[in-house]
Amino acid sequence: MNKAFVISLIVLSIFSHTTTYGQDCIDDQDCLGFFFTDVQGSVGDTVCTDQYVCNFTNILSFQFAIQYDKQVLNFVECRSGELATYTCDGVIKPEEGILNTLWFEQNAKIVTLDAGTILSTLCFEIIGIPEDETAPLLQMSSNLEAEVTVGDPDDPTSAISSTNICSGGGPAMTSSCANSDSLTLVNLYNDTDGPRWLIQWTLTNPIESWYGVKSNERGEVTELDLQNNNLKGELPASLSGLCQLKKLNLSKNRLSGAYPAEFETFCNIEEVDFTDNELGSFETFCGDLTSATVDIAQSNILMYPNPVGNVLNIVFEDNTLISSLKMYDLSGRMVLYQNKLTQSNVIDLSEIQAGIYMINLATTNGDFYFSKIVKHQS
Repeated sequence: MNKAFVISLIVLSIFSHTTTYGQDCIDDQDCLGFFFTDVQGSVGDTVCTDQYVCNFTNILSFQFAIQYDKQVLNFVECRSGELATYTCDGVIKPEEGILNTLWFEQNAKIVTLDAGTILSTLCFEIIGIPEDETAPLLQMSSNLEAEVTVGDPDDPTSAISSTNICSGGGPAMTSSCANSDSLTLVNLYNDTDGPRWLIQWTLTNPIESWYGVKSNERGEVTELDLQNNNLKGELPASLSGLCQLKKLNLSKNRLSGAYPAEFETFCNIEEVDFTDNELGSFETFCGDLTSATVDIAQSNILMYPNPVGNVLNIVFEDNTLISSLKMYDLSGRMVLYQNKLTQSNVIDLSEIQAGIYMINLATTNGDFYFSKIVKHQS
C-alpha cells in the first residue's frame, strides 16, 4: 500500500500533542506508517512538517527514500524527534530532490512507539509554484528500497523483513505568492501617491478588501483595476512580480515615465490597459520588446538551474559571446553587472539574496535576451 508523502495547504491548530496525530492512524492498517503533518506557506517562506509514525510495533529497523519537488521546495534542515536512537544523522541527501533515511536499534532491541510519535521534523524553503497543484510535493522514491524489519518479543532470534510501509498526509500543498503580492501592492500605493488616490487603501486590512483588487483562493492577486483613481508618478518595476495577474487596468490616471523592462511579463496576460496616462503606447512597448528581445527559453542559450542556488550556468550552443549581463530585482534595482563573458559562463550568485529576479543579456552580435529566475537561499 503505497500512498504519497504530501504537504497540504491546511493550518494545523496543534503541533505538539502526539495523541492528535495518532488519531490520523487507521486502526485496521497493518503497514508501518510514516505520515507528515499539514502545513501552509507562500513563496519565500520556510515551512516545517512533523513526520509521525503509525503501527510502529516491535520494529528493529527501517529504511526508505523521500523525493521532494526541487522546483518548489529547497531542503533546509532536519530536526530529530522523540525516538532517542533516531537522529537526523540518519537522513542523507545523496542528491538534490532526494532524502534517504535509515534506522536500526542497537543490540537488536525491538521498539514500539505510540501512534503519532514524532520521528523527525523536515523543513523546506518554498521557492516556486507547482505546475500541477494536485501532485504531491513529497512522495516515496525508488532511490532506496523501502524495507522494515519486525521482531518477535517472545523470540529474540526471530525477525521478519518486508516492504510493508505506507505513507501519506493529505492533499498536495499549493504554495503561493500571496505574501510578496501584498508587498508589491504596498509599493504601488506608496510610489503612486496613494494618500491622494480618489479611493484609497487601508493597508492594515486584508488585500481582498482593497479597492480594485481581486484574488484567488490562495490570496494571490489575479485582477487589478485602478482606472481613473488619481494614481500619480512612475510605475514601480516590482508590479511585474504579481505572479498570477490576469487583468490589469491603470488607465485614466496621471502615471508618467517609461515602462520598466520587467513589464514584458504583462505583454501576454489576458487584459492590460495603460491608456490615458503619460506613458506612451503599451502595445508599442511590447512590439519593440518582442522584436528586439528574445526569451532565453526560446533561444539557443542554456541557462540552468532555475530555481538557482549559488551558481548560474549560461551556455551558448554557437560561437556567440555575451557582451553584458544585468540582473535586476523586482524593484528595478540592478543587483549584478558583468561584461566580457565567454561561451560557457558560470555566474556566482552567492552574494545575491533569495528572491525573484530578471536577467538581461546583450551579445556581441547586438542581440538581447531576457529571463526571469528564482534565487533560493543556499
